[in-house]
Amino acid sequence: MLSSLRTGAQGLWRVSSRALQTTANLQHDSLFVHRDTPEDNPSIPFEFTSENQKRADALLNIYPEGHKRGAMIPLLDLAQRQNGGWLPISAMHKVADMLSLPRMRVYEVATFYTMFISHFEDYLDPQAAEASSDRLPRQEDLTIEDTKEIIEKLKRDEKPKPGPRNGRFAAEPLGGLTSLTEEPTGPGYGVQDALKA
Repeated sequence: MLSSLRTGAQGLWRVSSRALQTTANLQHDSLFVHRDTPEDNPSIPFEFTSENQKRADALLNIYPEGHKRGAMIPLLDLAQRQNGGWLPISAMHKVADMLSLPRMRVYEVATFYTMFISHFEDYLDPQAAEASSDRLPRQEDLTIEDTKEIIEKLKRDEKPKPGPRNGRFAAEPLGGLTSLTEEPTGPGYGVQDALKA
């Protein structure tokens, strides 16, 4: 009787301890594997421009023989900049070939560091309530008339003024400022008279 009670308690402890989660859930929708797409697949050739090839050669010359793999991150960054802000798989293959490394070593680095964007997104098509990744200044508090005016300016190759369109300054609340509305007090404010000297 006592041994079956002990066995039951141990089983209950095992069940409750297994319910604990020890790893974090995946918090984003990025794939950790490559999927061939029409704009990103190994059959699309990648070569550095002549100017960037000179930069790549200069980067490789910094590192002694046997340690050229130290140039991997700068080379990947150079390839990403040349390709308009994202890193295609053919550029990763090019860097692996330049460094005489297995392609997997380059994939590991490119997927580990968040500075490398290894998938193409149409980042110049922001949706409502979404920030675009080009980080350009945006318009705020738009009315239909404001939108039409901005479109007309863009058609004339003019740059519309960024920011709020209703007179707000930066991100202040609609009702005006709610803090720092008066001149701040000077030094010594609130100090006991005995401590002032």
